[in-house]
Amino acid sequence: LQEGELVLRTVEDAVALRARLSAASSVVVIGAGFLGLEVATAAAGAGASVCVVDPDPPLQRLLGEHLAGLLVERAVWAGITFHRGPAALVGEPVGGVRLADGSVIEADAVVSCVGDVPASGWLDGTALASPHGIEIDGEARTVLPGVYAAGDVAAVRRNGVLSRGPFWANAVAQGRVAAAGVLGHRPAHGVVDHYFWTDLAGVQVKAVGALPLRGRPTVLEDGGDGTGLLAWEGQAVVALGIKRSVPRLRKDAQQLGIVTP
Repeated sequence: LQEGELVLRTVEDAVALRARLSAASSVVVIGAGFLGLEVATAAAGAGASVCVVDPDPPLQRLLGEHLAGLLVERAVWAGITFHRGPAALVGEPVGGVRLADGSVIEADAVVSCVGDVPASGWLDGTALASPHGIEIDGEARTVLPGVYAAGDVAAVRRNGVLSRGPFWANAVAQGRVAAAGVLGHRPAHGVVDHYFWTDLAGVQVKAVGALPLRGRPTVLEDGGDGTGLLAWEGQAVVALGIKRSVPRLRKDAQQLGIVTP
């Protein structure tokens, strides 16, 4: 972490970020994933000029082209600008980024939201060591008897690939499953909760199902301007910019036959 570079992982990071954003008139966010767009939304809402830089199309890898496009459009309406391509930090302390064409975007605050890696180095030399997180099975068990894992560090093998789901709902689900195992009970549900929510550019997104989404959705309820209750057959149901309780959205997914293994 370079001097002046901001990140958001801990409570202390959040306090420092809030202090900087309250006084910043210009902000650069590196990374156009969920966290990056959430930070950009907060900065724009505080009145700052905001630029988001990422080599990849904003949100597409996570949400799919259609839903990502709707949210990026809203972000642009909110005054957020986007630059495609790599960015290098400039200044000591950091005071901007240099783009691939050599141009520099100066900013009062630069926030790096480029993902994370599991803090599992203390397990090196054990059977649990892995750069991809701590592998768990369907009952949150690791390869070591009596040892369970849950939360951002836990990884589930799907189609032969270890993947983590660093979302609040997953951490809660895995914690409950692990607790049941420790107590000798059968878990009431799986270790992966395919529920996700966020607020981006003034639009609340709630989804139940598998992301990213392929193709275009069926509009079940039209909220106008692209919002509403949207369904991707066999994939997910999404409440975009409309009020929908989580239990009701889960019921919608069940009625639509959307399976979330």
